[in-house]
Amino acid sequence: MDKKKNEYLTAKQIQEMTGVKYSQLNYLVMEGHLKGHVIVRGPGRKREFHPEAINKIKSWLNKG
Repeated sequence: MDKKKNEYLTAKQIQEMTGVKYSQLNYLVMEGHLKGHVIVRGPGRKREFHPEAINKIKSWLNKG
């Protein structure tokens, strides 16, 4: 099973879909709430998010 690059979403796409701020997204990543849903690519350390991460982010927003 080959993973296509376009399966993953960028931080900007996640922000547009969920309405979360970049600082909140960064917090979730640093605290490990999105463990297993985030991959870091290349020397620029660009993060990409699995589409299932949207559900986790939305549930976190509803809790807070």
